[in-house]
Amino acid sequence: MTQITEKLRENIFRSSRRNKVSLVYFGCAAGFFGLYFFLDKNLFTLTMFTGMFLTGISEALPEGRNVLAGVLRITAVIIYLSILAFSFLRPEAVI
Repeated sequence: MTQITEKLRENIFRSSRRNKVSLVYFGCAAGFFGLYFFLDKNLFTLTMFTGMFLTGISEALPEGRNVLAGVLRITAVIIYLSILAFSFLRPEAVI
């Protein structure tokens, strides 16, 4: 059990990459932002925009902000899991 928690701690609270990965996340967030405001105002696109934006911020943070990056990553995962759970509870709201 301790090995699992150590691996999670290493991966979630690692230092940010600060490279093109953050640009990919910000690009995906911009795409979902455009989809939400110009084409289809539904919960899925808004949630995906928020998750991608938070992940992009966590990857763009400077060195030494490991805890903040980890909190942003955990928040993004919770957002992704909430849209997954919500799609089972009320699928008509997601589609």
